[in-house]
Amino acid sequence: VIFRSAASNPKPGDWKGIAITGNASSEIRNANIRDAVAGIAVENSTLSLQSTNVTNSLSRGLFARNSKVTVTDGAFENNKGAAIHADSYTELSVKQVKFSGNQVALYSSPMSITDVESSLMEGNDYGILDMGNSFLAFSNSQISKNKTGASADDVLDKSIIGSVSGNETDFNRDFKTAASLLPPNPEIPGVESRPLNTNDKIGDWL
Repeated sequence: VIFRSAASNPKPGDWKGIAITGNASSEIRNANIRDAVAGIAVENSTLSLQSTNVTNSLSRGLFARNSKVTVTDGAFENNKGAAIHADSYTELSVKQVKFSGNQVALYSSPMSITDVESSLMEGNDYGILDMGNSFLAFSNSQISKNKTGASADDVLDKSIIGSVSGNETDFNRDFKTAASLLPPNPEIPGVESRPLNTNDKIGDWL
């Protein structure tokens, strides 16, 4: 299944993308999603994304807020903003996924939980952009050959530190500047967003 622009010369942002919200669980498998503003935006919902490629998005390849998302066996390539953005109150699982050519491979906002397994981040501007007060864990994954491997507010988990090598810069702390250069978060019309409570701490949610 291909979701794409109808333009004769497609470009990132030609259409809004797929929006998922509500109590019911959703599943997308064996799809190619191209040239959207945000390939998939998930809010207040649950998504299983399987064997799917998301490319050439303008803002986000996959954006999730207050949601539970599982991504398995796919690729995120040449997305102009963040390939995957785990926004606040999101639980994200990524397994056997390749990230390449994105501005940011994985963007982690405060109050998000992300687990990455058997995945490769290579050839991106940033492998990881972590805004702090979040939880990230990596296993059997590699972050290499990016301009920056990881930029983070907090001290990164040792599983991530062990996954980062062979980048132009393995680690830095310019996460605020990098985040400011990204397009704004996608919004789903008519959906009430759960605001971030700045008093919430990730350790209380784990």
